[in-house]
Amino acid sequence: MPFNLLLMPLIAGYLFLAKTHLFAYATSLLEKEQLLLRASIAGLIFAICSRLCCCALAQTSYGLLGASALWHLAPFPFIGTALGALVISLLFRWIVNFLVPLNVAGDWLYQSGQLNQLESLLLRSAMGVPSAFAVSKLQLISVQSREMFGAIFSLGPRWLDRIKEARFDSPFGYADPEPVMLTMKDGKVYVGFISQLPPVTGKDFLYFRLTPIWSGYRDDKTKEVVQVTSYAKAIERSDDLSRLVKVLACTDVANANLFEEKLFDIPDADTIGTKLRSMRSATRPRRTKKKIG
Repeated sequence: MPFNLLLMPLIAGYLFLAKTHLFAYATSLLEKEQLLLRASIAGLIFAICSRLCCCALAQTSYGLLGASALWHLAPFPFIGTALGALVISLLFRWIVNFLVPLNVAGDWLYQSGQLNQLESLLLRSAMGVPSAFAVSKLQLISVQSREMFGAIFSLGPRWLDRIKEARFDSPFGYADPEPVMLTMKDGKVYVGFISQLPPVTGKDFLYFRLTPIWSGYRDDKTKEVVQVTSYAKAIERSDDLSRLVKVLACTDVANANLFEEKLFDIPDADTIGTKLRSMRSATRPRRTKKKIG
């Protein structure tokens, strides 16, 4: 096999690792040498599968006809194996992403314990439950596949709805979102709810969105929190909380913790929290059951 054809299995391995929801976060954190090694291993697996498929197709008349046409277009040895590795990687990427959509992969990432302390706290605020256990990628794919096939082979008027529910309904449980208190490096303090779960790639964790309850600052001498701005009236009157969302950088956060309302004398804190929780919970499908754990 010419050296340049070896690039196709390598590209196939990289595309699978970098563009598959379950592998994207871990892949984004790899050093160049580790990324090259893992992409090579994945590409080798796809190349072996492609070679086996090519040998099987070569035993059929249609396979020989296709090989002859491909040879006239690109007369290189093993071109079919190289192209097949790329096609198989894209096919497997689509299958895994279909079975494990972005929201389910994000829930799994939180439960797996791969995140740093700040990222874990942000997702704890969004999900409302602590990370309790970790399952393997294969186990998660198996559970999602079982639910998907059960929905596909079910009959009834809501057949398509059941398939959609089986795909996006996360096997991990969650509760009402919890408020978080963030102290920024410039001394500002924000209290609110994480507006949505961050995506599962490392670069996207640079920023997050916060729906604030109130904001203030820490006194330079006493370090006590001083409330300045309350969003109570704005939240009560607003039908679109996205207009109140603040985009903050993870690198600007000095420290963070879950916010305990009982420790702060804030008017209407319970009322504000109730409305925010109800509106936040409506943006994510409620789990009717837990399929793992």
